[in-house]
Amino acid sequence: PPLSLGCDTAGNLYLGTGSSSGGCSPTPQSQDLFVRRYHFNGSSTWSTTIDGQAMQSVIDAAADGCANMFVVGNSGNTPVVRRFDNGGTQVWEKAYSSTTYREVDFSSARARDGLLAVAAYARFCYSSVYNDAFIAPVFDSSGNMVKTFVYASPPGGTRVNYTRLAWTADGGLVVAGTVTQDPTNPAAIHLLRFSPSGSIMWHQSRVIGPPGTRVNVDALDVDPVG
Repeated sequence: PPLSLGCDTAGNLYLGTGSSSGGCSPTPQSQDLFVRRYHFNGSSTWSTTIDGQAMQSVIDAAADGCANMFVVGNSGNTPVVRRFDNGGTQVWEKAYSSTTYREVDFSSARARDGLLAVAAYARFCYSSVYNDAFIAPVFDSSGNMVKTFVYASPPGGTRVNYTRLAWTADGGLVVAGTVTQDPTNPAAIHLLRFSPSGSIMWHQSRVIGPPGTRVNVDALDVDPVG
């Protein structure tokens, strides 16, 4: 199962993964959620397992400096966000739903000062035509969705798969993604910066290779000056 790691401002490490059950069957009956916290000295301080009636998958884990630990993933086919307290108790679980966006797939998450931003690919219908969009719903420590950053690909334009995000010091976001294995467009890394209000401040891209080249963005960070 996928393994995700998060680290808080004190240097404590959080691990999230799934644990399959159902014997040696190629289609396990269920997959439990497993979360563990390690002190910065390497000792384990707590671990939690959540039994899954549906398939529980972990996509990413994130922690902030306010004793909040978040896990994003899927419960069955539903995108889910969970918050755990400093003792490993699950505080809440929120299933993401939207009347605007369809086929929502979470890809990464970052926490900051009690807020969690989640990078996701989604589709939306405009004038009876489905279009691609990057969305980043933001949840507060109570599980309320307080805003959503959105960048919609122009109709007929090149789809950029934005998969990583990072907070800026002023409460905006920088997101990174790629265009890969496209027979007509060069492989490139794309960066978008959102203001705290959600408007696009700038968009930059850098060509990495010729059309058809496979490129991934595995990590992204922003320094204090942006």
